[in-house]
Amino acid sequence: MKLSGNTILITGGSSGIGKSLAKMFTERGNEVIICGRNEEQLKKTAEEIPGLHYIRCDINSEADRREVFEYITKNFPKMNVLINNAAIQSTYDFKTGAEGLKNMDTELSIGLNAPIHLTGMFIPHLLKAENPVIVFLTSVLAFVPFVTQIPVYCVAKAGLHSYILLLRKHLEDTPVLIYEVAPPKVETNIHRAVRADMKLAGTEDIVGVDSNEYCKLVIEKLGQDVKLITHPPTPKFVDEINKAQCEMLHLK
Repeated sequence: MKLSGNTILITGGSSGIGKSLAKMFTERGNEVIICGRNEEQLKKTAEEIPGLHYIRCDINSEADRREVFEYITKNFPKMNVLINNAAIQSTYDFKTGAEGLKNMDTELSIGLNAPIHLTGMFIPHLLKAENPVIVFLTSVLAFVPFVTQIPVYCVAKAGLHSYILLLRKHLEDTPVLIYEVAPPKVETNIHRAVRADMKLAGTEDIVGVDSNEYCKLVIEKLGQDVKLITHPPTPKFVDEINKAQCEMLHLK
C-alpha cells in the first residue's frame, strides 16, 4: 500500500485504533475523513488532528451508510482507501437464554453487516480510483474465540475474516488491494468498557497493547504489503491458519 497521497475514509475513527490511524495517516500527507456516531467526539478528534475531516454516521443504519457514501463520493471524489474499523463489544451469558441476547442484532450489524454493505457500495468507486485499498479490522478472536463473555463479537469477527478472504478472491483480477488487521488485545475504550462490565477480580491490571504503538506497526506492515497483520502475543498458528486458507483459495 502506498502510505501517502491517499484520500482515506475510516469508520469509527474518533477513538482507539481508528483515531490513532487517522492521526498517523494525516501526518503522512494523506487526506483523512473519519465517521462515527458521537458528533461531539468527532469534533474533538478533528480539533486535535489538524486537517482531519469528519462526518457523523451511525454505521448501524443503512440510511446513514448510504449518506456517507454519497457525501464521500461527492466531496472527496479521489477517495481511494476504505478502512472498516467500527465495532462494538457486548458481554453475554448464554445460560440466560434469549433475554441475554438483547444487543446481538446491533453488534452483528455493526461488526459484520455494515462493513460488508459499506464495502459493497464503495467497490465500483474504488475500481475507478488510483491505488485503491480496502482495510478491515478483525481480531485474533476471529481465529481463536474468547469463550467467556464476548461470544457475539468473536462470531462477527470470524464472519468478517471469511468475507475478506472471499472478497480478495472475487477482486483478485482488479487493482484493489485488500488487507486484514487482526489485533491482539489493544488498550481502547471498547476494551476498557468490556473489562469493567466483566467485573473480574484484578481486571484493572489486564491491559492491552498501546493503541499508538500498535498502529505504528500496522502502517509499517501495510507499506510492506502484508495481507494479514498480526502482533505479538498473537499465537503463531493464526498466521498458519490464514496461510492454509489462502492456499485453498489459491490466493497470493
